[in-house]
Amino acid sequence: PDVAATLAAEWVDGCQGAGVLACAKHFPGHGRTRGDSHMELPVVRAAADTLYGQDLVPFRAAIDAGVAAVMTAHVAFPALDARDVPATLSRPILHDVLRRQLGFEGLVVTDALIMEGVHAARAREEGGPASRATGGPPPRPADAWPPEVRALAAGCDLLLYPRDLVDVARALERALRDGALDAERVRASLAHRQQWAEWAAPATGEAAPDAALAPDPWGVEVAERVVHVVRGRVHALRGDVEVVIVDDDLGGPYPPPSREPLLAALAADGATVRRVEEPGASRGPLIVALFGDIRSWKGRPGYSTAARDAVAGAVARARAAARDAVVVQFSHPRLAAELAGAPDVVCAWGGEEVMQRAAARWLLRRR
Repeated sequence: PDVAATLAAEWVDGCQGAGVLACAKHFPGHGRTRGDSHMELPVVRAAADTLYGQDLVPFRAAIDAGVAAVMTAHVAFPALDARDVPATLSRPILHDVLRRQLGFEGLVVTDALIMEGVHAARAREEGGPASRATGGPPPRPADAWPPEVRALAAGCDLLLYPRDLVDVARALERALRDGALDAERVRASLAHRQQWAEWAAPATGEAAPDAALAPDPWGVEVAERVVHVVRGRVHALRGDVEVVIVDDDLGGPYPPPSREPLLAALAADGATVRRVEEPGASRGPLIVALFGDIRSWKGRPGYSTAARDAVAGAVARARAAARDAVVVQFSHPRLAAELAGAPDVVCAWGGEEVMQRAAARWLLRRR
């Protein structure tokens, strides 16, 4: 937690020092979840002492560094709010913990409101706010309002990605009319938003140029700098290269990035690079590219048994043929501990195209 806190504070300083609003997410912590809040409401059952002593430490550091925004988690925390509600809809979590105890005064923004984690939530409260309308229907219970209304009532300032903007606008108007939303609270949220929008606006009043079309040289450099040997050593790449791709990212709600950038970048200096299902008769080096990003939809914190077996088998066959073999894992370095059959492991952190190309350049420098 202390290392994460230090890095979070540095990130906030770096972003906001360049005029970019930083956002700490997902409060009060998403790292313990096994379920995917896009598909369900995960529940974190850690004790309050554990949450305060570990999970909230980086958030406290980000807040102390002056972070502009905090994003909420569509995750329930019974130790902080005994009702079955995600933090996004929890006033005890957003007001009592985030605002009062941690002293956060910036923007609170929801996670995306198209996600099932916030729609599947059902509060146990009974009764609702007193209606200010006369002669109308009785007021709804608090948990009968749409999540957008409940998020604002809980303490959020901004609603991210509602399912239907028109319906949400109408629901907010009804909630203000019926007293489910306090008008002063809404005005305070608007003022928060305006304050930070003005802070981030370019001094000229003109929009910043769109730099997304060209690779950022600094980002490319950083991607290559974070590639590193986790254990063992990496021999010089000599001769033709074979690549076995072990993909532990298949399935789930999102298609993974193409794996072709890795192969194309390895062949950039004219070497022959072949993708194979298993090591062939080549005497050249073998690269086992293991794609295994940590994703909550997998329901496990590490690699699958099939992925671990595939890596171990490819390395064993290469070593039996007296070939150099290195595993490049596109995931968190701690997962290298699961690869007992791989003595030489390089970490490239994630499977994004920029990291594939960075890993290839890092390997080619050893040709």
